[in-house]
Amino acid sequence: MSQTPYSELAQQQLDLALQVARISIDSAEKLLQLQLDAAKEALDESAETAAKFADIKDPQAALAVRAELAEQTMGSMLGLSRNIYELAAQAQAELAKLGEARAGALQQSLLEGFDKFGKAGPAGSDALSSAFKSSISASQAAFDSLNKAARQVAEFADASLKAATTATTESVKTTKRK
Repeated sequence: MSQTPYSELAQQQLDLALQVARISIDSAEKLLQLQLDAAKEALDESAETAAKFADIKDPQAALAVRAELAEQTMGSMLGLSRNIYELAAQAQAELAKLGEARAGALQQSLLEGFDKFGKAGPAGSDALSSAFKSSISASQAAFDSLNKAARQVAEFADASLKAATTATTESVKTTKRK
């Protein structure tokens, strides 16, 4: 027994919603794990710092420990922000891939519909069907070009962010040495 077009559409929408939910839940789970790991690391560092401050005998040693603590904190925060950014970028890429697949399926469905319309319609409907198909193909080509440009911009922004993070980390290390 074949499904009606409406039940097929409903099934496709349900599948899409489940895929989006799975991506969202997986990303939230990874984010929560990152936060838990960061909290554990912060607790361990706090214990180490307390022990270092307890052993301090003079003000110069206190300043040295404070500078070391600032560097550790900055490094930890940069690492955490980098991991969160990478997680968000990964989730966005998965959702974009899903959207692109869905758009491709929709285009294919429209083209098949126009083929059916051209074959089953009155005389002259072939020309109208061909015009629609041509228009959809041109729109898809424009969408693909814009999508490719958007991906390139996102890759450039990603590379810039990573370079800025690296430069900040190096700057903090250089400042500490002085």
